[in-house]
Amino acid sequence: MFSLCYASSTGLSLNPMEGKAALIGYENKAGDIIINYQIMKNGMIELALDSGKVEFIDADYVRENDVFILKKSVNGDDYDFQPALKDRGNAIGFYAAMKLKSGSTHVKWMTIQEVQEHRDNYSSMYRVKPDASPWKHSFNSMGIKTVLKSLLRSVQVSKTLDDILTRDDSIDADFTIDMPTMAEETTEKLKAKSDKKPVEPEANQGDLL
Repeated sequence: MFSLCYASSTGLSLNPMEGKAALIGYENKAGDIIINYQIMKNGMIELALDSGKVEFIDADYVRENDVFILKKSVNGDDYDFQPALKDRGNAIGFYAAMKLKSGSTHVKWMTIQEVQEHRDNYSSMYRVKPDASPWKHSFNSMGIKTVLKSLLRSVQVSKTLDDILTRDDSIDADFTIDMPTMAEETTEKLKAKSDKKPVEPEANQGDLL
């Protein structure tokens, strides 16, 4: 219920087709089943634009046959990204770019190796149970989210966004090896617990007289 209220306060849709936010089910270190709210890439972008300070924001991955040039100047960061029209090859890195209405521009770039290092250092879920981790099944999406969070931490956009990013960082530290791979599995566990009937005490002969 707390996660639903928190989700409502952010104003982000939980529709999985929109990729803005999700309710993630897992089991914490104490063995309690938790449903937690987690922001996704499109949710971060929407909150950044809603702040009124951001004119443009984007994040994506770059493949080996794409053209990506990162430019540094006295006026800020800039980049040129030209995806290959075919045979783009394997992903080699991730970028996030933002232009503020004040005119300053900011670009963050992370190589595949840097993202993997970040994953290994900060994702306890991946270390303990990699097959259940989104890093295993959606590496590129997690890479984009990682570089976007890094960019948003480097520039003060809004307190709301800062609070959500901090909350998102804290979730992963509570995962355990019993974490379900899907939210539906957590729902089934909750249902199983609620369906258990209380054990009736056995009557002895004195109770029957």
